[in-house]
Amino acid sequence: MRCPTLRQGTAIVAEKHKIPAVFGVGTYEAWVAMRNAAAVPWRHSWAFGFSIGTPAPKGDFRENDPGYLMMPTWLGALKEYADKTNKKIALFALDDPDGRGWYQAFSKAAKEMGFECYGSEKEFGIYPVGTTDFTSLIQEWKRAGCEILWGNAPAPDIGTLLRQCKAQKFFPKVVFATRGAMFQQEIAGWGGDLPNGVLMEIYWTPDIKNAKGIGNTTPKSLAERWYKENKQPLPQGIGWNYAVAQTIFDVLERAQSLNSQDILKALAETDLLTIWGRVVFEKETQFQRVPLAIGQWQKTDKPWKWECPVVFSYNKNLPVTGKIIFPKPWD
Repeated sequence: MRCPTLRQGTAIVAEKHKIPAVFGVGTYEAWVAMRNAAAVPWRHSWAFGFSIGTPAPKGDFRENDPGYLMMPTWLGALKEYADKTNKKIALFALDDPDGRGWYQAFSKAAKEMGFECYGSEKEFGIYPVGTTDFTSLIQEWKRAGCEILWGNAPAPDIGTLLRQCKAQKFFPKVVFATRGAMFQQEIAGWGGDLPNGVLMEIYWTPDIKNAKGIGNTTPKSLAERWYKENKQPLPQGIGWNYAVAQTIFDVLERAQSLNSQDILKALAETDLLTIWGRVVFEKETQFQRVPLAIGQWQKTDKPWKWECPVVFSYNKNLPVTGKIIFPKPWD
């Protein structure tokens, strides 16, 4: 879902063979930039993803709705702590297109809100692939008195960083972790109670409103079926993938053909209520924007130990279902 560069190859192959393709691509900005730079226009690729800050086009049902924009949502959650911290942020990000793009966009927006992003003018905290020792970063943040830790990295890196923060007695009051904190199976690998209080992005939950699956399936009934078979809470990625498949089934049914042009026409005309909400592709970009909110990993007495209720949301279809833990527990 969060790998626009990996989807580039898919789009190239789809265009070469004139095969319509529908898939998740991650960020709008990265995807559209690659699409616009392609030597051959990607007319056969239709994308599900989220926008960091680019607003929906005029006339779109998501126009002027911050519940479909990641940066306003992140900053809205951050603002909840504005008067509870010293507003000093320690930023970290993997040195790849996703991490670097987020670092630059977030640091600029946070500064405009009056937060201090330590060393951001020198891109302090952007680290190379393969890093396993974050000591030098942590000691700098600790000396600077940073009380907010925010970053974009894979789950193993976040776990390593948090373990080293605890070992070096650097205890930020707030921890935001994007990309690598999205799934229970990943954060459980960090060890101990490190996930407790970590905030992350939410795109789908069984509590999503105005959503419908195939037949009598609802978001909640899908979650119940999953639990019955796996004895685990339903990962949000299952909701995404279900909706993509649901869209493809609907397109084929309406096209009544396997001809590429007929399928492309049906995709362009899509206006479907799915288990991920309403699906309408933007005309110019062939991009479907998804809803989003902020969740927080919290300890539970259930067998799987961790749950992630929505604790901040601008999106009417992803309602708040839990209270924010503040400050983050480090015990």
